[in-house]
This record gives sequence, structure tokens and C-alpha cells, in this order.
Amino acid sequence: MEKMCHKSHLLDEQLFLPKRTTIASFPGGKSDKKKHLPLYLSIPKHIEYFVEPFAGLANVFIALSPRISRVWLNDKDPEIFSLLSCMQDSTLLQQLIESIKSLEPVTRDDYYHWKQFNPSKTLDRAIRRLVILNCSPNGAGGGYSHEKAHRKWYQNKPKMWSKIHQIFENKKVRITNFDYEKVLASLSPDDDLIDYFLYLDPPYYDVAQKGSLYGKNYNQIDINKLKDLLTSLPIHWLLSNRDTSVIRKIFRQFSTLGYNTYNDMNNTQKGNPELLISNNPLFEER
Repeated sequence: MEKMCHKSHLLDEQLFLPKRTTIASFPGGKSDKKKHLPLYLSIPKHIEYFVEPFAGLANVFIALSPRISRVWLNDKDPEIFSLLSCMQDSTLLQQLIESIKSLEPVTRDDYYHWKQFNPSKTLDRAIRRLVILNCSPNGAGGGYSHEKAHRKWYQNKPKMWSKIHQIFENKKVRITNFDYEKVLASLSPDDDLIDYFLYLDPPYYDVAQKGSLYGKNYNQIDINKLKDLLTSLPIHWLLSNRDTSVIRKIFRQFSTLGYNTYNDMNNTQKGNPELLISNNPLFEER
């Protein structure tokens, strides 16, 4: 059954959501809880085991951490995996803080050095992704943005990262660098002792088809294969994607909820239609 959710009718219900806390601004991230309120209202109030096969910078988990008991964060991108690992490991986190402090503000030469660099170490991979996220116009590694690089983006990060580290430590987060199919294959729905909630935020179909916003690791997701894998999973799952006729057709057998947002990364008020898809009933206006 198709539903449309209008954010203006839901603002009174956003008060239960915690203050925005993020590792960094991230293309396609869901850290703005007011903007993505229908998403947050469609997630259970208590989650025993939260699993994200396309974790990105874990914005949804961080926002929902008070109501989650166990966590598995996975991302195929080695740099995103490295950033998550730095949030979890206190030694790596301190090294990251010191490294970024010595770089800031990032000059044009610094930016192109890191953009062309292909690091193999966890810390260097994390630094490279932070430089690209914070110093290119759309956060995806285009040209150098002097304005973004000099806006003191690092200033409030050590305190915020320390808070995120505590969340990761308290929840004993599992972090992996697998293909999403391996994560889905590893779930054990027959285990009555585990109550899974699976949240998936893969590259949006039309965006991934057009270019390099997500990077080479994620531009070729087979959305039909993802649908088939989810159909075979008898556990509660929720999927985010762009609201297009193709996506609606592929997932027509499931519950859907549409809402609109806009793209901060491109500094425009142009509406971006979001679609939530689930094998369970979604939030409905009351």
C-alpha cells in the first residue's frame, strides 16, 4: 500500500530524537533527523540487534544508539571502514585528531596530495576520506573548494568524535568491510534468541547510474538482486532509496512510504523524493 508522509504534520513528534551528532557530512547521509523524520518514525523503539550492510558513516545508528542493544556496521568502502574503525579504537582516534589538527586548514596542495594518494593504512585512509568530504564541493572528490576547506570544519570534531567513540565502546560495535551480500548471508533468522532489525541505505538507483558520487565501490549495485535477497529474509528490514518509478515497480509487493527532502550537499532547495520500503508496516500519519 502506497502512502505519502508530509513532514510538516510530524514536527511535534521529533522531540524524542537525540541531538545531531555526526562523524562528518556525508553524501546521502541521514544525520538530519528533522529532514528524515519519516525514516526515524518507521524504526522500532527498541532494537536488540541493529545491522547496517551499507553503513556509511553510521548516522542512523548514532542517532538511535540509546534504543539499540547490539550493532553490526558494515561498509564495502575501505576508507569508510577505516573512519568507523578510528571511531571505535581510542589510539587510532587520538592519532586521527592530531593528524587533522596538523592539516587544518587544508590547502589546495594538501587536498590534491590526499586526493591522488592511495593509502594502505587505516589511519591514512580515514584522513584521506575526511579531506575529500570536507574540502570538495559535494564531498565526493571533485575539485578543491577553498570556502569549504577554510570554514574551520575541524573545530568541533574532537569533542564530537569522542562522544561517538563512547557510543561505539558502550554498544560493542562490530565493524566489517564485506560486500553487503555476505552480511545478509550471515544473518541467522532461525535463531529465536536474536531479534534482528536490518536497515539498508544503498546507493540510490538513479544517482548511482549517473556518476561518481558514491565512488567506485558502490556504483554497480544490482537492485533486483538486492530485492530478491531481502524477499528471502524473514526478519524485519527497512530500505531507503530514491522515489522513482523503477524502484516502486521492483519493490511493489512491499510497504512503501514516500517523503520529500532537499540536498544540502548541493546547496539547493530542489526537492529530492525519498522512498522507504519495508516488509513490515511503516509509520502512518495519525
